[in-house]
Amino acid sequence: MDNNENNILYLDCDCRSEILRIEKDEEFHEYYMSIYRNGHRAGLLYRLKLIWQIITTGEPYVDDICLNQEEIDKMIEFLYKMKNNNNTTKADING
Repeated sequence: MDNNENNILYLDCDCRSEILRIEKDEEFHEYYMSIYRNGHRAGLLYRLKLIWQIITTGEPYVDDICLNQEEIDKMIEFLYKMKNNNNTTKADING
């Protein structure tokens, strides 16, 4: 998915049914992560339910979390660690 703002990142789920939205709030130095349902490949009933959710709640997201910089740092460290572990495992298998 295209990212049209500098402080917002959209990531598509591999199954294409959800979208992860990450936004940095410069004023409060917090990060907001939301999971949105992606109705592009859904049937009419699913789309109507999504429209109803937007009408009643004002947002199409399924879940939302707010993280401060310390928690973001923990998450980044974890992701780097997992990425490095996966690379090592792939190298061991191929190698």
